[in-house]
Amino acid sequence: MAFTSRKGRQGVQKDTGYSIDNSLRFNDDDSAYLSRTPGTAGTSETTFTVSTWVKRGDVSASPQSIWDTAECTLQFHNDGRMFGNLRGTVSGNLFWYTDAYFRDTSAWYHIVAVYDTTQATDTNRFKLYVNGVLQTFSSISYPAQNQSMKNATVHYIGQEGTTYYMDGLLAEYNMVDGQALTPADFGETDETYGHWKPIEYAGTYGTNGFYLDFKTSGNLGNDASSNSNNWTPNNLAATDQMLDSPTNNFC
Repeated sequence: MAFTSRKGRQGVQKDTGYSIDNSLRFNDDDSAYLSRTPGTAGTSETTFTVSTWVKRGDVSASPQSIWDTAECTLQFHNDGRMFGNLRGTVSGNLFWYTDAYFRDTSAWYHIVAVYDTTQATDTNRFKLYVNGVLQTFSSISYPAQNQSMKNATVHYIGQEGTTYYMDGLLAEYNMVDGQALTPADFGETDETYGHWKPIEYAGTYGTNGFYLDFKTSGNLGNDASSNSNNWTPNNLAATDQMLDSPTNNFC
């Protein structure tokens, strides 16, 4: 079943002080995705951070890709775990799988993936956080120290290998080139209700960094940072812009 976002009764989530107005719907039946090919490897080939909010749709579908390059992937496995590949620019696969499962289609998950292969300790070369919590792995192979993790190849959001398409919503998509950040740069715990909530990212983005807020229905791949690293929508239409968001969660 394709994912739909119902513009009906809204949830009871309280005002967080920072509002995310829109999300982008990815329907796996439409083979919908965003693509971009950077002109250079960017500020750093070893260090970067990806932060995004995800609301899942059809959790029974094949593996669903959030982020994919020739060097690394970030996906949901069809059993509900998150998994990916840390192969970098060397041959062979370096897979990882979380211990936790993420199957709730009514909730927004904040995902922060931190890549920093300059670290001497291998467990510090890749970290994954969900709603501010550092994740543990049932299986993981870490890249070598100083392994290159990205270059000027085509990058995808919402698909991998023309096979594994995202089904759900993505919002507040940040990629910061050249910095290993933490969830506290993008979110915080609400003092009154105790849930994890978004805050505005106030830092820089580096050469290939970008910020997708999905506010412009006629230009869904618009980079709202000062970099103008715009993405190309594929099989996406203005009607895929949604009001459902991490600060306005629809039933």
